Amino acid sequence: MRRLGFSYKSTSKIPVLLDDVSFVAQRAFYFRRLTELRESGVFICFHDETWLNAEEEKRSIWIDEKDEGRLRKHDGKGKRIAISAMLGVQRFVEPFNVWTCDSDHAMNSDHFHKWIGDAAGRLRINYGAGSTIAIIIDNATWHNVVCDDAKPPRRAWRKDQLQQ
Repeated sequence: MRRLGFSYKSTSKIPVLLDDVSFVAQRAFYFRRLTELRESGVFICFHDETWLNAEEEKRSIWIDEKDEGRLRKHDGKGKRIAISAMLGVQRFVEPFNVWTCDSDHAMNSDHFHKWIGDAAGRLRINYGAGSTIAIIIDNATWHNVVCDDAKPPRRAWRKDQLQQ
């Protein structure tokens, strides 16, 4: 970090939560592994989701000399829209998925597993069966669902559930 022009100083004004040794070690491992993947020619994709509200518009925008622009007032926020996409080194990578969230179609582990399976299949078709592909995902709760066989037993489980 010093070579980049940073200096290490104690401060009381800026709280630093992730400066623990374990976090620093995990970041170092991540970047070392990422470098190894790049050097071995692996195609790397970064996946993330984001949300926005339909019909959500700014109150102040740039307008032209004729005072024309898109100014609207809207009371409600509208439906919630989810966007799930992957980025390669130079561009977006198919599939790029946009959908309206409702009780049946929201981002959850089932939807994510279906989406990532479809995405992995498309990447295999686009980049060839012999190519190595790495998909880097964040630590969202729907990315980390344990299958039923691996879940630890709970106190409320009955005897027949424990024997399975």
